[in-house]
Amino acid sequence: MNRKLWLSVLPLCLVSPPAAAVRAPVELERFARDYERDPAFTAPFEFGVRIDEGWWTVRGLPNHHVEVVHGKPTARTFSFELSSQTLRQLDEGSINPLTAAGKHSGADKAPLETGNLNGFTDDTPEVRAQVLRALFSFWTRGLPERVQISLERARVLHGAPGVLLYNAPGFRSVWHVIRPGERIDNHHGQGTGQPWDSLIVVIKAGGGKAKIAGKEVKLADKEAVFVPARAPMDLWTDSGEALEIVLLMFGGKA
Repeated sequence: MNRKLWLSVLPLCLVSPPAAAVRAPVELERFARDYERDPAFTAPFEFGVRIDEGWWTVRGLPNHHVEVVHGKPTARTFSFELSSQTLRQLDEGSINPLTAAGKHSGADKAPLETGNLNGFTDDTPEVRAQVLRALFSFWTRGLPERVQISLERARVLHGAPGVLLYNAPGFRSVWHVIRPGERIDNHHGQGTGQPWDSLIVVIKAGGGKAKIAGKEVKLADKEAVFVPARAPMDLWTDSGEALEIVLLMFGGKA
């Protein structure tokens, strides 16, 4: 090769190609694309997603495009933290986001955690509503948004398998199946129930019983039982048949 030509080519050989951008997990991209047409997307937004040890910033832009950028958000905002296994489960629909985020107490570690970044707080009902709506709607694909209910999609919550249905400030709802040997209570042995009202909607009573404010009753199919705020409540079954209910909690900080 001509020496001058060889010298002109050499610098090109020594220049490294630009590094490829770090691509987001395909499951996270699928959720982002679906959220672009979600009615909950009404204004620009930004939040963080931590998958295993990697951070991503999810932004909703004014043109109704949702972008996923590698790196931790620098804005004051909220975040979701989960493992790649939980991400796959959400993507497959084998668990819904509220069930994945469910806890027996605030000290528990859930498969899907929410957090605050850079001084963000969700201490007002309006801000809390935004976080809960993003938790439900971003991680739930399709319209209308549906929650599949089955034991296979449940986690043990408060003593029995449950599927959380929908949460908002002052409102919670969960489907439970209470099998023989399992028990649900709202007082955790403290003698006082939660500071909000509840309604037990009985789907299938089986051998189900309830003890509310010290009074024991046998439950019946297709009835609703009101539990006043702070009244201790216990639910169980005393036969081989499971008790199936939907528990609605409302008022105060439910």
